[in-house]
Amino acid sequence: ADGRVSLPGLPRQGLSSVQVTSEMYGTWIQMFALDKPIPPVTTIRLPAAGRVEGRLIADDPKLIRGVRMHLSTYGSPFQNLTLPSVPGSGNASAPSTSLPSFGVAEAVSDNEGHFVVPAIPEGKLKVRVQIDKHLPHRAQVIGAEELTVFNPNITQMEIHIRPTASKEGT
Repeated sequence: ADGRVSLPGLPRQGLSSVQVTSEMYGTWIQMFALDKPIPPVTTIRLPAAGRVEGRLIADDPKLIRGVRMHLSTYGSPFQNLTLPSVPGSGNASAPSTSLPSFGVAEAVSDNEGHFVVPAIPEGKLKVRVQIDKHLPHRAQVIGAEELTVFNPNITQMEIHIRPTASKEGT
């Protein structure tokens, strides 16, 4: 309940990431540097999660039904990996073995184009909309450069599905 996950005895060989999923905190992917040792007990502090709500908008209602979206957050404002001190090193804590980590979520729009992500870790928000590649349309997230998820706020967004420009003479 406090957003901490302790992972005793992580195998070092080939481990580059750990995915932690919680109803309250969403899904967090912790990356690790392959060239650094992982201590016997690693504690991951999950970032607080926020909620994302949005809707798809299109001229043709068929284009907004059942659309899959992949959301990710990055740039969490705190260090999320706690490592024990290294005996005999004189350092208060171990050198960081973590790389930039991120939150992830998926959503599917309903028949009216609405979607909800109940929990995704705080951070700057990126959205990738999965539109049938055979359709001559693209997605535009309104205000995409400024979208950030904060707890306990609700991040609201609109995604416009628009026809792509056609090429003359082809």
